[in-house]
Parts: sequence; structure tokens; C-alpha cells
Amino acid sequence: MASTPNKDGTYAGTPQNRGVGKDRERILRYPEKPISKKDDYLLITTIDYIPPGLATNTGGFGNASQLNNFDILRETDRDGAYIKQYIENIILPLPRAITDGQSASWGEDSVNALIAAGIGVAQSAITEGLGEAAATIGNVFNNAGKDTSKITSAATGLAVNSLVGNSNQLNINSLVSRATGQIVNPNVELLFNGVTLRGGFNFQFDMMPRSSTEGQNIRKIIRVFKKNMVPSKGAGTNAASGFFVKSPKVFLLRFMQGDRDHPFLNKFKVCALTNMSVDYSGSGQYASYTDSTPVHMVMNLQFQELSPIYSEDYDSPAAQGGVGY
Repeated sequence: MASTPNKDGTYAGTPQNRGVGKDRERILRYPEKPISKKDDYLLITTIDYIPPGLATNTGGFGNASQLNNFDILRETDRDGAYIKQYIENIILPLPRAITDGQSASWGEDSVNALIAAGIGVAQSAITEGLGEAAATIGNVFNNAGKDTSKITSAATGLAVNSLVGNSNQLNINSLVSRATGQIVNPNVELLFNGVTLRGGFNFQFDMMPRSSTEGQNIRKIIRVFKKNMVPSKGAGTNAASGFFVKSPKVFLLRFMQGDRDHPFLNKFKVCALTNMSVDYSGSGQYASYTDSTPVHMVMNLQFQELSPIYSEDYDSPAAQGGVGY
């Protein structure tokens, strides 16, 4: 691990110097100053998007020897491929506000006794025949006890619903409530609905160039983000080249401290740049230097991760140290 920075203010062991071939030299940064071992900053690397694709035993996308028919390309394979193909590296100071949030999708769901009984009847009819299904129905009535008015009202509602069709459904609980002053216990529970993608990584950067070099770097940084967040036309020169558009570039984000990952702040998965804006009159009134570079600019970037976070991700080498993802 280098103890002194290079001429460009970076360390020999930092990820921004581990590009591929000539790309390792493509480093843009603001402000233009050496980075010490204790300096915190945000490293953003531009990379080509790798589609998840589909794998088949006869080839296709991905490594077919590691995947079954029509499996999505494994995330670990994609991550490994991403790490090997740096295009541009951008070093920016930490944004004004740094927030870290995650969410899980849960929702209410209910299965009352009648629905559960209906499922049981269907299962019995399939596996045991109609005789066992009839026995299951009998058990439902027996479990209701001596007061069968609830079941009668509910059964009446089911019968009417089957006659009038789905467009004129009767509320079974309304019938039971009218007859008995009670409703069927809905057995409401909170159930897991599925994974969500982390989004809304909103970063704001105040940029006030103090030299011509810093002004040029800011212009290049803005241009790189604007160019790489939009799609490109299909490759080729024939008429079909405009039939498809190629996905925009994506980004690796890393909070850094000197030549290492930040020891506390969160990690990111590969992100897409979903929104960007630049205010060239950051102080409320436009002003520029003699070379036409604005005196004060405010750049806003919004990123969203391409893949969800799983519990196992916190055990991966990339998530060690700090708060993880």
C-alpha cells in the first residue's frame, strides 16, 4: 500500500489506477489537489453494461457449463466481468448529504377458514377422490359447532356467487354479519412479497473551479456523465444499425478514504445513472470567468442499483468492513 501519492494525487494501489491497458490513465477529478491517506472522496467508474441474458446448453449468453437452461446469468459472474473493464474514472468530493436506506416489500394477506377449506377440498378431490373431498366438507361443518347459521350464510353467498358470475359478487362477510352479527375471521398476516431495488442515491456536488485546469475537468466530468447515461444506436453501418439501441453505460460507486474503501460508509452494487441536472448559476446569478467557465455550478446525480441486495451479499469480500451495503 503506497504511503505517498503519485504526481496526479492518487496512490499506486488505488482502484482508479487499476484500469485495463490505456484506460488506466483516464482519470478525471475535482478538485485538482493531491489525495492524502485520510481524505474522503467518491470514486465513480464508468463501465459497459452487461445484460443478464439467458444461458442454454448449446451456448447463448453466459457460461452454459455453470447454468441450467434459461437461467439468468449469475450475478457473481456479472460482477466479476464488470470489475475487469474500467472505461473512465471520476473522483469527486463527498456529496453534501450522504444517506443509506433499504426497504423490504411486505403486504397484508388473509386466508379465512372457508377459503382454506376450499383449498383442502380441491386437494382432496385431486389426490383422494370425491369421497375424501366430501369428508373434508363435512369436517368444516363439524368444526363450526352447533351454530351452523354462519356456515349456512356463507354457503348461500358462495352459491349465489357461482350463479351470478364474477361481475356481481356478493360479500360473504356481509351475509354472515347480517345473519349473526359476526364475520368470518380473515386470519390476516403480513407476508413477504419480494425483493426491491435500492434507488434514490441522490448526490449533489458544489463545484467552483479555482483554475483553468479545474474548469476543464468539470466540463469533462459533466460531459462524461451526460454521454454515458444515454443509449447509443446499434453498431454497424447498414440499414439495420438503427433498428436497435444499445443500453447506456453503468457505474461503479465507491466511497473511498485515501487508497482504500471507506472504513465506515456503505457499499454499492453496480448502478445506472437515472437522472442528472446541472445548475450553471449555482449562486443564484450566472457569472463566468474570461474563458467562459461558470464561476459556480451545482451538479445533481441520481443512481439506482441494477440488482437487489440479499443477506448473502453481506458475507461477500466486497462487503467486509463498514456497514456493508
